[in-house]
Amino acid sequence: MRLGYLIFLGKKERHSLYMNKVKAYQKIIDFMLVIKIFKNIISVVIIFLNINIKKFMQQAID
Repeated sequence: MRLGYLIFLGKKERHSLYMNKVKAYQKIIDFMLVIKIFKNIISVVIIFLNINIKKFMQQAID
């Protein structure tokens, strides 16, 4: 059914359908990348905070 539908459409329409799919995938991939970058930033901030808290505790003990 689907293949027949694609063949029935002209090359131009098929191309635009394909491009829409590609754009959708691209948006999903970009979103995933943004999430990954965000997670990395958060983990770096947490590590930094942990180091600062340890230093602060060390100073408080001294």
